Amino acid sequence: MKHKVFLFAVLLMAMTIPQSVKAYDFSAVTPSGQTLRYSITNSNSHTVSVVSINHVFGNLTIPDSVSYNGETYMVTSIGLSAFNGCSGLTSVTI
Repeated sequence: MKHKVFLFAVLLMAMTIPQSVKAYDFSAVTPSGQTLRYSITNSNSHTVSVVSINHVFGNLTIPDSVSYNGETYMVTSIGLSAFNGCSGLTSVTI
């Protein structure tokens, strides 16, 4: 019985975590001066996904590659909700 109550409590807590919380591995400044958050999708092939573009205004340039800890990663995707809350964007260049 205690085990079921514990599992229910964990499930309830997981459901209350806001959708805006996103995991990311590192952040970097773009050529256009904004900071983006990236998630490493494959450490062997050095690829990343843009997972958060929050609080970015104006013109955004998403680079084709980004450096982190002395390694260069190719940007291969943009997360499904990466643009969530970006009402101030006027253009995006990929």
